[in-house]
Amino acid sequence: DQEPASRDVVSWVIGGLIVALLAINAVNLLKSPPVGDFVGEPAPAFELERLGGEGTVSLDDHRGEIVVLDFWATWCPPCREQMRNLERLQRRDALDDTYTLLSINTETSKPPKQIRVFLNKRGWNNFTTLLDDGATSDVYKVETLPTLVVVGPDGKVRHADTGVHPTDELASIVREAQN
Repeated sequence: DQEPASRDVVSWVIGGLIVALLAINAVNLLKSPPVGDFVGEPAPAFELERLGGEGTVSLDDHRGEIVVLDFWATWCPPCREQMRNLERLQRRDALDDTYTLLSINTETSKPPKQIRVFLNKRGWNNFTTLLDDGATSDVYKVETLPTLVVVGPDGKVRHADTGVHPTDELASIVREAQN
């Protein structure tokens, strides 16, 4: 009869871990993400390597434009959904030339080749992908993925938050940044 008792202990331990993880997620969802704290402030400058080794891109390269920054990782299912929506937005004719999308991969230990394969497999090649070494995510206060930051033509952060945005909502966010 020792076996049923040990199974009960294992069940309690697993159950306790699940409850703890759910509690941690609930706390994280309820606290306001710090990423939005700098809306209206000048966007932090950065210069990141372009995926594929084709040089670097800086925020200053896009001064005077609306810049949509999407912080993401390949292991993140909500990031994939967000990227699908961003890809759809890129294909919309009404917004084509009004903004630049910079896709910022946050996986410092993943080889760039794996990131490229991930993007190619899904056909997500209509935007520039940059590789973050962690510093840009830090200055943009990225704690949750995906994180979306929109910089206006004046260089100020116009929108910053986390989570998945439907394509129509993304279009509205970009339009609002034009004003």
